[in-house]
Amino acid sequence: QALSEAGIGIDIVPVSMSANSEILVEKVVLPTSMRQGQPFETRIVVNRFQESGDAPVDGRLRLLRSVGGRETLIFEDDVVLDKEVNVFPITDTIEQPAGYTYRAEFLPLNREDDAIQQNNRADAFTYVRGKGRVLLIEDWNAPNEFVPLIEALRRSEIEVDVLPSNQLFTSLTELQVYDCVVL
Repeated sequence: QALSEAGIGIDIVPVSMSANSEILVEKVVLPTSMRQGQPFETRIVVNRFQESGDAPVDGRLRLLRSVGGRETLIFEDDVVLDKEVNVFPITDTIEQPAGYTYRAEFLPLNREDDAIQQNNRADAFTYVRGKGRVLLIEDWNAPNEFVPLIEALRRSEIEVDVLPSNQLFTSLTELQVYDCVVL
């Protein structure tokens, strides 16, 4: 009513779906941070909306883990969505400290079982902590200038990654794995 009084028109258009059901990968649930080597459970939540009937929906479920441009298939299997909310638990362990992105995808066997395929994936992020980790950015014109510092840190069991100033990180996600960045 307030919009109408302000002279703003509202048009309502009904949207009809051509399919009788819709699949939605709602979320990937996992701890936001953990220690390296610690087993943990990832849960993929898939919703199935069906207009009539209660027929199960067959499809393929995948879980991928990526870090630093490398992608690893963690789980892939044929599954059946037999109720409105389906939860698939998957146990995993990560040995290398870093920030990881998990992506779950569902592909129905019969495309008519899913009206909108764009919502059939969900992402989540976790950080695996290990030893202390430092990123040292050195002047690319003066390589090895800080070798004594690097050796001292490593003797103290601190992991050190060295990047030349002309080949830096490409996203903030890559920096989340470090306790400290030294320029």
